[in-house]
Amino acid sequence: MSNINIITNYSAEDIERIIDNFYSPTCQLSIEQRQQLNTILENLQYSTLAWDFSWKLLDINKSTSVQFFGAVALCNKISKNLSELDNNQIQQLFQQLIQRLIFYISIHAKQIITKLTVALDHLILHMIPDKWTNGITAIINLFTQSQNEFLIQHPEKAHLIVLNILTILPEEFSRINVSKSQRSLIRLELEKEFPNVLNYLQFIISTYNQIEILSKIFSCLSKWLEFGISILKIEILFEYLFNSLNNEYLFDDACDCLSVLFTSPDALKYPSTFSHLLPYVIQFETILDQCLTIGNKEKAEYITKLITQFGENLVQLIVQMSMTTNSQSQIVSHNFCRLVMKCTEIKGQYPIEETCSILTFNFWNALEEEINSINEKTNQEILLEVFHPYFEHLIEVLISKGKLPDNENIFTYEDKELFRCYRADIIDTMICMYNILNNRAME
Repeated sequence: MSNINIITNYSAEDIERIIDNFYSPTCQLSIEQRQQLNTILENLQYSTLAWDFSWKLLDINKSTSVQFFGAVALCNKISKNLSELDNNQIQQLFQQLIQRLIFYISIHAKQIITKLTVALDHLILHMIPDKWTNGITAIINLFTQSQNEFLIQHPEKAHLIVLNILTILPEEFSRINVSKSQRSLIRLELEKEFPNVLNYLQFIISTYNQIEILSKIFSCLSKWLEFGISILKIEILFEYLFNSLNNEYLFDDACDCLSVLFTSPDALKYPSTFSHLLPYVIQFETILDQCLTIGNKEKAEYITKLITQFGENLVQLIVQMSMTTNSQSQIVSHNFCRLVMKCTEIKGQYPIEETCSILTFNFWNALEEEINSINEKTNQEILLEVFHPYFEHLIEVLISKGKLPDNENIFTYEDKELFRCYRADIIDTMICMYNILNNRAME
């Protein structure tokens, strides 16, 4: 940051006054004055003064803006300038951060909790593995076995802290400012410790039933999958993930996690695993039917999205299963395509009565592309024979879906624009079908 060196004569009281002026709805500052204050505040965050004033600003008696600025400044210093501290100072910083985090969770200050958690995660990432081996296990024990009076009385809060730490940790790994060799060592340490994370999540599942706690499990798993943890390492939680879709309070979080799983770029490395998951996906039809019966459009869209994400990312697997000599695999492949078709031909006028059909187009396009990419002519002809009934029926469905309603007045301006784009997508998909069916498409 520029001008950091001139930020040497501001007291915590001065900084507090600047923050309150900057964020005050009644303070009438010119644009130039606001820009000047903003520059001062930005520079202060990275100055050596921040190690001291951040703690003074993290005071419950000060305004929320002031406290949040203190948390932001502390987080920035830890992530960018930890080398300014010696080992003893780092240990002291760690202890202070733990205590302040516990305090803020006791008063439900969510924004500040999040920022302090990010700060703690950066500190952990800088400390492992050189200064702190088995850091994740230690941090779990630190909170769950704490003698802090508040955490003893509210053990679920300790688990919320740990779950937040474990969720943000793999995400912040990509942002740490370390050498390439150190980054590799940190990644290895995180991968080594993941079984302990998994054991902890299983403990939470078996011990707690509070939605606030259980919902955190899904975002935690998602972040570790995005970090690069092998899908095989979380197989033990697959059934719990799928079953959670039946819990209305966990549905959204479970969907988000399954979406990360289904769209994993490494999915095709594990054909056996995902072929075993396919029957679970086909069972989504039960949830879809329930949604359509009660008219829950949003939930139906969630389920359709999961189905089509699985199919689009694993279309190669769907095709391979249809060609196997295993009749059960063939049936599963066909049942999946039938389910996608069901989503495509959901009754109702798009986008007023249904919003699911458009989500399926990419799967059909991917399926056509996969079959056309088969080099072996004989296999391509076999596949065309297998899938042409779906493609032919799809054309009929798309022609029907693309028709204008009898009364166009039911459309708002936004609806008309959405329907125009929908028809354009229909045309693109029909062109794909024509490419693979040739003259059959004209019948």
